[in-house]
Amino acid sequence: MAAIYESIQLFDRSNETWRKIQDLGPSAGPLYELADMKLRVGAAATPAAGVPMDTAGKPLDAEGLPEGSVFGVTSIETEQIPDPEAETNLRLKIGIKKRQGVAIDHSKLRIMVLFYDSVDNDKVVATDADVNYEWMNPKHDWLESNPETLIVTYLRSKTHAITSEAALSAAAAAVTPGKNSPRAKKHGEPAAGTDSLSGDSGRRKYLGYVIRILYDDKLQTVRAEPARLINDAPNPSVSP
Repeated sequence: MAAIYESIQLFDRSNETWRKIQDLGPSAGPLYELADMKLRVGAAATPAAGVPMDTAGKPLDAEGLPEGSVFGVTSIETEQIPDPEAETNLRLKIGIKKRQGVAIDHSKLRIMVLFYDSVDNDKVVATDADVNYEWMNPKHDWLESNPETLIVTYLRSKTHAITSEAALSAAAAAVTPGKNSPRAKKHGEPAAGTDSLSGDSGRRKYLGYVIRILYDDKLQTVRAEPARLINDAPNPSVSP
């Protein structure tokens, strides 16, 4: 919402929205760093119409990186892989660029690529599909090539989809409406199967992804497809 307010030059409303995020503190996750940066830089630095930006609304400079960042995403290629055994099999090729002339500490770099599914075309949930990560260049040190390419695959097999639906049906059959098991009452836990039924029951299908890059615990860039996932997607505390 803050980025939308910026784009239509309602800077007071934009800053108010960023301030609400900043007030949440580090618990707001990567958006806290972005809100802090926006409020420090101020509306005067808001890019004019037509200036390229990342999904979070940070303007990109001549190197194609967000202003002030050490790393950025310069390209994302999405490829659907023909697979008769899969419901969805796709591959992301993500070009990750380091700013020229900047020395880096690899231990301070964190790259998060998270996939999300929709349940019954409505609820957004973290995927339960098979996800794998691989660097095109095994060294990926940004010395031999810049950008480096990270390949991430998402695979939802037809067998997986059928198994998931069968498990949900079994969970539904095991729950008696309005009653909890003795163990659940004793320990304050939901009855078996209620976690799935409360949020993830239904037909899953691929929705999109969110890419976040952090360096030295500072948010570098955010890319999302569709863009609404920045706000709508759950942000797990533990991420790949």
